[in-house]
Amino acid sequence: MPYSLKGRNVLVTGGSRGLGALIAQRFAAEGANVAINYISSAQDAENLAVTLKSDFGVETFTIRGDQGLERDCIVMVNETIVTLGGIDVVIANAGWTKFTNFGDLYSMKESEWDRCWAVNVKGCLHLCREAMKTFNKNPEGGVFLMTSSAGGSKFGEERLEALKNKAVLKKETDLEDCANAFVFAAKNSSLTGASIRVDSGYAIR
Repeated sequence: MPYSLKGRNVLVTGGSRGLGALIAQRFAAEGANVAINYISSAQDAENLAVTLKSDFGVETFTIRGDQGLERDCIVMVNETIVTLGGIDVVIANAGWTKFTNFGDLYSMKESEWDRCWAVNVKGCLHLCREAMKTFNKNPEGGVFLMTSSAGGSKFGEERLEALKNKAVLKKETDLEDCANAFVFAAKNSSLTGASIRVDSGYAIR
């Protein structure tokens, strides 16, 4: 049967703005308590937390942390456990990239490659590893979801229009559709180890 999100405790990294904020909103609408992580957008995170609590009657709190640092990942997970009373879902939505010309191997410095790897790869590992300690004790386990995108690609308006026309649905991908995919994945008790592509059919063009 579907995994109910009502009363679950959810950590969303990079949750103060953009896709992360939409994900937080979608889970709150399902009745989940939400920990909203941010690294620099404190006011956005606080405003969102207040809105979600008011609109959906769930518990929320904000926590500053850098997904690229192991110690911060550990703190984020454990603060969620202490503040909300447990952790059931971790959404590694935070990411780091540098807008570059695709294919230019010299466009990023060594330190930038390291930062990209630390946030986008090792950060997911650290969050998952820390959350697993609790997931393994939960009667129904837990859910770990990761965000990936082509956010580092740099395109002009003409190129964007061409890409849209190549997509099967002839449209840009809607962020709300992306956020809804996270709720779908979290609630599906028979889904694991899957990669869900929300791209208006661009990959199968």
